[in-house]
Amino acid sequence: MKKKLQKWLLLFFLISFCATSALTYVAQTKLAERTAVLTIRARINYLRYQIDEHEKSVESLSKKIKQILKEKATNLIVNLKSDPALAQDAVFLNTWRKNNELADLQIISPDPSESFLFSQTPSNLPRQDYTHLFSQGPLFLTEEPCDNKNGRELNAFAKWGPDNRFVRISFSCKKYETFMEDLSIEKLSENIQLDNYGSGSMVIARNGRLISDGNMGLTKQDIRDTGILYEIYKDDEFHRIWNKKSGIFHAKVNGEKTFFYYQPYRNYMFLGIYFEKDLYRNRNKVLLFNITFLLVLFLIVYLLMAAVLDRMVISGIKKINASLKKITQGDLNEKVNVTTNDEFISLSDSINSMVAGLQKAHQDSLLRINNELRLAYQIQTSQQPAAFPAFPDQNKIDLFALSRPAKEVSGDFYDFFLLDNDPSRLVFTIADVSGKGIPAALFVMTTRALLKNLANMGYSPAEIFARINRQLYEDNKINMFVTAFMGILNIDDGKLTYVNAGHMPPYLRRQNGLFQQLDISPGFVLGAIDYDYRQHEIQLNYNDTLFLYTDGITEAENADYTLFSQDRLKKALNTNPAGNARDIILNVKTAVREFEDGCEQSDDFTMLALRYLKNRLYIPARMDRIDDALNFIDSMLSDTRSPCGANIIVAVEEIFSNIAKYAYPGRKEGGFVDISCAIGGNPAFITITFTDSGIPFNPLDRPDPDITIPLMQREPGKMGLFMVKQMMDAVTYAYQNGQNILTIRKQL
Repeated sequence: MKKKLQKWLLLFFLISFCATSALTYVAQTKLAERTAVLTIRARINYLRYQIDEHEKSVESLSKKIKQILKEKATNLIVNLKSDPALAQDAVFLNTWRKNNELADLQIISPDPSESFLFSQTPSNLPRQDYTHLFSQGPLFLTEEPCDNKNGRELNAFAKWGPDNRFVRISFSCKKYETFMEDLSIEKLSENIQLDNYGSGSMVIARNGRLISDGNMGLTKQDIRDTGILYEIYKDDEFHRIWNKKSGIFHAKVNGEKTFFYYQPYRNYMFLGIYFEKDLYRNRNKVLLFNITFLLVLFLIVYLLMAAVLDRMVISGIKKINASLKKITQGDLNEKVNVTTNDEFISLSDSINSMVAGLQKAHQDSLLRINNELRLAYQIQTSQQPAAFPAFPDQNKIDLFALSRPAKEVSGDFYDFFLLDNDPSRLVFTIADVSGKGIPAALFVMTTRALLKNLANMGYSPAEIFARINRQLYEDNKINMFVTAFMGILNIDDGKLTYVNAGHMPPYLRRQNGLFQQLDISPGFVLGAIDYDYRQHEIQLNYNDTLFLYTDGITEAENADYTLFSQDRLKKALNTNPAGNARDIILNVKTAVREFEDGCEQSDDFTMLALRYLKNRLYIPARMDRIDDALNFIDSMLSDTRSPCGANIIVAVEEIFSNIAKYAYPGRKEGGFVDISCAIGGNPAFITITFTDSGIPFNPLDRPDPDITIPLMQREPGKMGLFMVKQMMDAVTYAYQNGQNILTIRKQL
């Protein structure tokens, strides 16, 4: 039905298009020619008026020319009277004739029987008797027909000499005729423009002779010889057409099709000329518009008919198919609601009844699956440490971890614990199981249980991974594998032993530095092949921070499918590299969320940050707690037997007192001070860091007191800090994240 309708619409369009185009072509052609004729007629009326005005001025001009000719004759008589010998001087007479642009000059005896005394014309021609004309006076003019009977010759006669001789001077027929008739008319049509394209022109002819060609570039010759009017002036048709009132004809000019409109006026013929390419330019534009309009009309008609068909049948079928597609894809909330006719209503009700039964069965199944997933998630999270601080009684480490599954359960995991038989050793690990969902979660539980059991049995990291790999590899029926990183940290001395099984290399930040990716051997994944793992050792110093993560971080995607990448991770880590473990984790989490910008999480991601503090004391900044601070430092120095211990205690007392007195002014509840101490190196150094959240204060900016001034004249309050700087090897200050951080260092 749809195809048949399209065929009829196409046929209707073709018929309408051809008929409308033909009618438009004829109508626009007639309109263009009529417009051209009206334009030419307006120009002809203008030219007729100009010619009438011109002929009026010709009479006046003729009088002026005759007066000039009389003056020339009088001037010649004056010359001859002043010097009679000039009448015999042929050179003078010829020169005078040429200078005055005369056709002829004669000196004539009054006796008609005598020949010319001087004549420019041949002397054997019979002379006429002009004596009877002198009755009009000594100077007079005559107009005589030319020999070819085409035009008039103008003569001036003047008496001269004692014997009544007289002279005759004349303008030529051709010159006089041209001068009198064509001087102005030939320029009348040059500046007349018929169209905006500059091709239209007006041509004027008189008595069959072209006298003004407008801008056509024609020469003054008979129209029949130009080729323009060949079709209408050939043979004897010239006189017949010339007598017509007006007419239209078509011809070619220089190979281009041309439109002519002619109209006679007295002995003139006016021709308006258009090149057809310009005359029909608007017609062609209208035809183009008509074709475009018909195409748009066909499209509109087609769309209207298609809309009717869609509304009656096709839309109903499409709606049912779309609903069925959603239902087959799992959307059981979809309702079929097609009310075009009774058949569609009945079909919609039947489908909805079937889907309602499927929906109930699906909800029952989904409820059971959700309960099982919830139980699996609870089991998984219950085995993963989530209470922080992880070890409240342990002030030598700062640890924080975070895991976010992409599905209900995760294929990532982290774990950390103190060994049962050696609480000074911290075991921590991070791993990523291939795949997601329930299978990955079960693989996680198996791997975590094996790792924790083997660690508490006293195996080294390399042995632990080797045993786990062997057991997973032998029982791996589903071809899953695990990437993992595990470390065992000796909390007392900072020695870290670690092993890597194909996992992302962690980032390490040394004290006062930036996070850099640790250069470690990648190893091979767990559960794929039999493999011997190698373990490595590094030394963690005070305030060193280790950051572990899974590839869900670097492979997080935004709407453009761009990955978060190592570069963005490194930038997020170094946003606040000196922050505590929790701040570091949350900074990365925020950066990933902003990058994803609401996009669905594509993979599980897990992070673990471990900051090694060695020793740390966090107490209220009050003077009644100064003994706690001094006892803490004294306990750190007890095993060193250093001779500079007293100086260190004095420096700590001075710094703590300043913080307690001046860091938190106006606060009734006061504030806290974080004191961390680390001893190590060869030679050994003690490093003590005081951190408070009080007002910003850099003691190193204060100038040292002038110790050359007597004690009683010195400014109070500067000696304590001066003594600290003098007693310590190094004193540094920084203000970061709203905290004053003062560090002193002394070789033991």
